[in-house]
Amino acid sequence: MSIIKLRNYIRDEPQRPKGLQNRTPVLVSDSKGLTLRNYCPDFKFPFEQWCISGARTRDLLNIIKQRTTKALQRHGKILIYLWAGTCDITKKCGKEICIRNKDNITVNNIIRDYQSIIEYLEQFGADVILKIVDLPILSIQKWNTKHLRNNQIKPQDLQKYKDEDKI
Repeated sequence: MSIIKLRNYIRDEPQRPKGLQNRTPVLVSDSKGLTLRNYCPDFKFPFEQWCISGARTRDLLNIIKQRTTKALQRHGKILIYLWAGTCDITKKCGKEICIRNKDNITVNNIIRDYQSIIEYLEQFGADVILKIVDLPILSIQKWNTKHLRNNQIKPQDLQKYKDEDKI
């Protein structure tokens, strides 16, 4: 989602529900979450963020394990939005973005890590709700063209879309 689209969405779409908030939202993500934090003022969208730039799904699983108990003590009930997988599929190659692997190992690892997160959070019962946010469809070619003027990345986009669709 581009910054302009995100600003327009924030301006036009979300309305804070009336009444009491009974769960604290927690965003668990890689650098996408950091970008979101920069464009969502806390007074309009108050949520806790457990975001690490470049974090893979396994890293986010570890963060969830480390922080969930303390978050429950602090907030009572939480709603975790898990927005992970982009850094599992792609990586930085210098200034470019490229596909990490061209086989199903990465996809299988992401699915396994999602299952581990679900199993871990089940022990907290109704105090924790998990929502898995779809991987964003990002164009590697557009990113690299915008940043490097390199137009030879299109096959990687097709592989990335196939991987995201499997997840």
